[in-house]
Amino acid sequence: MMDKISDVTRQDIIDVIRNGFVVSFDEPQYDSISGNYIVSYRAKISYHGRLDELGFLERLYDLDNIYDIVIISLTAVYR
Repeated sequence: MMDKISDVTRQDIIDVIRNGFVVSFDEPQYDSISGNYIVSYRAKISYHGRLDELGFLERLYDLDNIYDIVIISLTAVYR
């Protein structure tokens, strides 16, 4: 059994999250927002799931101290 995904599959997943994916219809559908008939649309996936973006990032990073961390890191790099 494989327990890793290939680099190609990993990149495909990143691309779908970044760019979305196209949903196509067999027959044109009326889009009430644009007032036109459409045959496809691009669906986007929220990388932060059900959380708002800030709430998601706060779970990953200490946003209150991120500025200090970046400055310390840059200082160490350029010494």
